[in-house]
Amino acid sequence: MKIGFRITLLMVVLNVVSIGVIGTVLIFRAWATAGHLADNLTMVRARQIGEEFDNFLENHWYTVKMTAAIMGQFESIPVAGRREFMNNSIRGMVETGQFIANAWSIWDPDVLEGNDQAWIGTLGSDEEGRFVPGYTRNLRHGLAPWGVTRRDASSQVIRETWRGT
Repeated sequence: MKIGFRITLLMVVLNVVSIGVIGTVLIFRAWATAGHLADNLTMVRARQIGEEFDNFLENHWYTVKMTAAIMGQFESIPVAGRREFMNNSIRGMVETGQFIANAWSIWDPDVLEGNDQAWIGTLGSDEEGRFVPGYTRNLRHGLAPWGVTRRDASSQVIRETWRGT
């Protein structure tokens, strides 16, 4: 009986040791595999984000090129239609640019047609008639006209006000 008990005890100890060794080997292999999988997943996700960023910049670069082309033809736009043309251009940028939340333009006084006071109260003009058009996209009402009313000269902060649609 003594020898049978010793053999049984030896078998139990060898089984526990072999289970421990096999478990440890499997844990280390799984750990290494998980590390490689995480590395690969990170690289794939980084490539996807890079492609999304490239697409984002491509869309904005197209908008910048179109705006530059419009401004390059500024002198050929009839004086009487400049405000409407620029206003429609800015509205079109926000309407068609899925990544553009708002766009605005601030013009020096009397640059467009030389008589800002005649335009007081029109869409895209501030209280002095200066041309400051803008549009913003909001979730409830779609596209809304937006204008800049004053510039704080001491801090160069543009104060915004919403205009009703």
